[in-house]
Amino acid sequence: MGSKSSLALFVLLTVTGISKSSYYEPGFGYVNDPGDVFDYDYNDYKFEEEIQKEIPCSPPPEVANGETIVWGEGLLLEYRCKPDFFPVGITHGACDLSTGRWTIGPPVCAESGCPELTAPNHGVVNLDVSGGIATFVCRQGYFLLGDEILICEQGQWKGIFPLCAVTPQPNKRTKTRERKPKKDNGQGSEFSLESSDETCFYNAVSPPVIANAVVNTEYEVNRRLHRYVMVATYTCMGGFRLRDPDVTQLFCRSMVWGADAWPDCIAEDDLCEIDNGGCDHYCTPQGKNRYACSCKEGYNLASDAKTCKDANECAIDNGGCEQECFNTLGSFFCSCRDGFVPKDTSCIASTAKTVPELVISAAKPSPE
Repeated sequence: MGSKSSLALFVLLTVTGISKSSYYEPGFGYVNDPGDVFDYDYNDYKFEEEIQKEIPCSPPPEVANGETIVWGEGLLLEYRCKPDFFPVGITHGACDLSTGRWTIGPPVCAESGCPELTAPNHGVVNLDVSGGIATFVCRQGYFLLGDEILICEQGQWKGIFPLCAVTPQPNKRTKTRERKPKKDNGQGSEFSLESSDETCFYNAVSPPVIANAVVNTEYEVNRRLHRYVMVATYTCMGGFRLRDPDVTQLFCRSMVWGADAWPDCIAEDDLCEIDNGGCDHYCTPQGKNRYACSCKEGYNLASDAKTCKDANECAIDNGGCEQECFNTLGSFFCSCRDGFVPKDTSCIASTAKTVPELVISAAKPSPE
């Protein structure tokens, strides 16, 4: 190969990102030596020591009454509290390379020495062993308004002191997210225009009364029978609207009026009809443009008065259990320690030679 050809090949290899230590491998072309570090676009040469200096995440936020430690080449994070303080929250995290963000935020460094707390009416307050964290729980039939947890900082409790408000009780107007499905017998509609007949007309069977609605009878063509049949069309009175604007009619078949879904007139200001008022479980109208949420047994309203969260029955009077109380989602159960056998929520000494280490006693009692 001549000198000009050699120079052209050298320029070609340099422009395309192939280093002087590259080698040719059949089927793959020129391959870089593993000791060289190139970026994937072959537009820039980066040394390995330069890459190691890059920090994927920005400096993490500082923690009050503590220190922030970044280590592991800028990929690991640790929060430490000052002496006489203890952390509330997660203290160890890492840099998420996919988002460039830290996986945790700073915890709270709490301390003891805050004034004694009084439980709200219809509730209890529990302090942890350090005396720096106060947890509030409302009794059955009440829900918490305010912060569930207060933290002691610089000799003062931080947060909104909670109150226990009365939980609204469901009534006959209460709605839920659980709607009854439409009838489906797998053989088509039981009541429809095509399946209707003339029996209600000839036997003078009037359409049923639907609350807050006005009915008008009219005649439409049944193409199966090739004749007109009577149908009942409903409109809502003032101040009411149809739950489903497409459901307005009932049909007659064998002297019975019906439909897969009946027209239903609801109050225009009934906010429970719109996404259940945002309530997790129950929504009860309380007058014009007002409503209240409530929860199933075993759950309490959260401070937003809409969300339902599990009620920790064991947090108050140990759930009525003599020895051990275990909270479960929507319920709880009692148990007995080694050497005792259960009797309702009580535990009695066992006379057997071998006793299981833990014996389940009684589940949450059914409401009376």
